[in-house]
Amino acid sequence: MLARKLPPPIPASARRACALALFCGLTLLSLTCHDAAAEHYERGGDLAYEGDYDGAIAAYDVALSINPDYFDAYCDRGHTRLANGDYPGAIVDYTAALSINPDDDFLYHMRGGAYYLAGEYDKAFADYDRAISIAPDDADHYNIRGLAYYEMNKYHKAIDDYNRAVSIAPRDPDGYFNRGNAYFASYMYERAFADYDRVISLNWNYADAYLKRGLAYTSLGELDKAIADFDREIARRPDYAIAYLNRGYAYYQKLEYASAIADYSRAIAIDPDYAAAYVNRAWAHEALGNTAQMERDVHKYRELGGG
Repeated sequence: MLARKLPPPIPASARRACALALFCGLTLLSLTCHDAAAEHYERGGDLAYEGDYDGAIAAYDVALSINPDYFDAYCDRGHTRLANGDYPGAIVDYTAALSINPDDDFLYHMRGGAYYLAGEYDKAFADYDRAISIAPDDADHYNIRGLAYYEMNKYHKAIDDYNRAVSIAPRDPDGYFNRGNAYFASYMYERAFADYDRVISLNWNYADAYLKRGLAYTSLGELDKAIADFDREIARRPDYAIAYLNRGYAYYQKLEYASAIADYSRAIAIDPDYAAAYVNRAWAHEALGNTAQMERDVHKYRELGGG
């Protein structure tokens, strides 16, 4: 039996040189791979910005196939899937990102939103609670949990969260706007008005602020002020059908039926399938004795699925 010969020992200096060469080679390979992953990741961001969500997701897929630990790629693919309506896919990506960074409060915030949209409410609230436990002074977490309570008609719980958001960020109009909506849904119109008024004082260009304050004015019976706010909303957004609908209702309440009909007709011209505009216009026609027009509008309203 032949004795197996061992290779001669490698001098220490040679071992160091080989190790350094191997390390440098692996490092260069790693950098090359990471550069390739980053290129696809950036491409995904560009496509998502352009609204090409499928293309963006495909680019993120490639980035993650190159670098399976790419935290930002999981995050942004999750955001893109969420925007694309793929809530289970977004949850998978946010969960993968959280496995890399389990203390990222924003990811719990976002995954909570995905769970909520997927109808998994208990998991959504667990994530919102987790986000708040990590970052208790972030008003956005209270706002998003408040919105979930609001959508579930739990207005008092929503108001509690909005109170906290407002106390943390008193110059941020979002908390006031959201709380105003919860007050309005709870028939607390004066408090709703005060919050919408505060929103406008903080940001006169805030979306829907004049519309919502106009609704509060209408509910308080201050119809001229309501119409003035709807005028402002329409000046900002001349193709906003709901603003014409609500201004039309204010005119109807003032018994100015012709003006009401004109606004309802404008709402219908903008959105021909706007069922509420047809039924409201039918009431105005009825008040003027326009029976044929009323019947046509009622028929259309029912055709669109109205009661």
